[in-house]
Amino acid sequence: MLGRRALAASLAVRLAVALAIRTAFAPDEYWQSLEVAHRVVFGYGHLTWEWAAGLRSYAHLLLFAGPYAVLRALHLDSAWAVVRVPLLLQALAAAATDLYVAATAALLFRRAVARWALACQLASWFNAYCLGRTYSNSLEAALAAAGTYHWLRCRGSRAEAALGSSHGRPACRSRSGGQRGGSGRHEEPPATAERRHQRAWLACAALSVVFRPSSALFWVLPAALELARQRSWALWVLLGDAALLGGGLLGAAALVDRVGYGRWVAVPWEFFRFNLLVGASAQYGGHPWHWNITQGLPTVAASLLPLLVAGLAWAGGKEARLPALLAGWSLAAYSLPAHKEFRFLLPALQLLMPYCGLAAASLRGSGNSSGQSGASKAAAVRRGGAQAASEARLRGPAAWQRWGVAACLLLQLPMAAYFVLVHQGAQVGVMQLIRREAAAKPLSTSVLFLTPCHATPYYSHVHAAIPMRFLDCSPPQYAAATAALNAAAEAWLPLPAACPTAGPGEQLSQRRCFERDPAAYLATVLEGSAHAGTPAVPPQRRPSLLVGYAPLMGRLDAQLQRWGYRPRARLRNCWVQTDEDSPCQLQLWALRDEA
Repeated sequence: MLGRRALAASLAVRLAVALAIRTAFAPDEYWQSLEVAHRVVFGYGHLTWEWAAGLRSYAHLLLFAGPYAVLRALHLDSAWAVVRVPLLLQALAAAATDLYVAATAALLFRRAVARWALACQLASWFNAYCLGRTYSNSLEAALAAAGTYHWLRCRGSRAEAALGSSHGRPACRSRSGGQRGGSGRHEEPPATAERRHQRAWLACAALSVVFRPSSALFWVLPAALELARQRSWALWVLLGDAALLGGGLLGAAALVDRVGYGRWVAVPWEFFRFNLLVGASAQYGGHPWHWNITQGLPTVAASLLPLLVAGLAWAGGKEARLPALLAGWSLAAYSLPAHKEFRFLLPALQLLMPYCGLAAASLRGSGNSSGQSGASKAAAVRRGGAQAASEARLRGPAAWQRWGVAACLLLQLPMAAYFVLVHQGAQVGVMQLIRREAAAKPLSTSVLFLTPCHATPYYSHVHAAIPMRFLDCSPPQYAAATAALNAAAEAWLPLPAACPTAGPGEQLSQRRCFERDPAAYLATVLEGSAHAGTPAVPPQRRPSLLVGYAPLMGRLDAQLQRWGYRPRARLRNCWVQTDEDSPCQLQLWALRDEA
């Protein structure tokens, strides 16, 4: 790969972001990782409906439960450590992703391109915002970058010379010997050094499926291309490695899930059935089939988009376009479900960064062939006429080209700063206020969240076993099972067993029932109603803190004042609202005698 400077730069950036990040993005960042790991290790927390449906693997949680267990054993589990240690570990994975992106650029082009690819990778606002978060998508992106690099090495990229190889034979192709013109009658297994890359990309593919089953759609293409390329003994070796690594890792994950769920659960199948066969993910929002290309990718690339387009146009030769092919396949695979999100584009973004580096190096004058070694020049000749011609034209870049590259990179930085430090920051900041309240009054602090479901982190950011509850929005078929998983922790505050505003045969979640008539629903919760099946709540049992967004809390102001609450804090959540479920002010209300 690259040298120590690249490693130092990547670690410095990723660790700095991990320490600086103050914002939330999507609920899965907490609710499918940290919250569950916190419950497993510390004994209290909330499980969402996905864990009742068997859609998530406990294998992903081991990455966070392990450090949590160490912190607990050493009595170092401060609230700061519980929040930051997972982010610092994820930063290491993000740094590894950066290095694999740069190494892929060096493999396909030159080291000068690799340096610019790394610069684009580190400047990317979306990588800063998302790559270091505790998503399974972030690990999927890391494994896609690593697996693609090793897969390209197996195919014997023409840039082997740039990596120090003095021969041109493919890295993972078996060496045929024997008689009759090398007909393959006496073939030998690939050498250990050659099989290392093959096993590496197969392991990356298997782990990716373990952590995020939908990534199986991505790995279908490189697996099919490799199967079509291999012959005779090499094909059997490939199948054997795939069975050993894939079967072993998937089997180990199944055992972990057996322990976590207490029963046998085929998580990849349940995930596939729910999202593709049933299409139930559409309940979280549907998008047109072309969304990934027309809206998703342009947004996550932002000012890097011109470099990306230019790099794709200038990359000549079949081998140099393979990562672009895989990125396109990833975008197509994630276009199948109706529900789409920006974070689903993380793997494709990593595979496209080498092309941003190619364009930046060419436009800055670092992409021409002058000053290259003889082996690198030979590799440049093999890249094809289109790229050689483009490099010849750009050998003496104009000033506007150099400044254009600088602008593309620099424009990413204010976006990164805003989304890392400001946008949806109140959703994390309010948990710090609750944590301080719990530390000051551990016996009298309790919280009811009136926000949309999972809008904030939960016990992983409070790290105190205080009573907390939010309005559930589980799908109807999983509502009862989810309530059973969390019954003990939520018994302190009964919520209505039925929704008075629901029609005959209509089953509404707690959140939807609340949205029909917030004042009536909250009156039922705080005052009790025999009609709704909720006993009267004594004043001393009412939540000491209420959390909600400004428009709602403003409408409820008079009722809240009558029930003894007053505003405690108003936190800015954004400068410009981009999501209807996340307004730009979040409020914390407290009981008057608790204030």
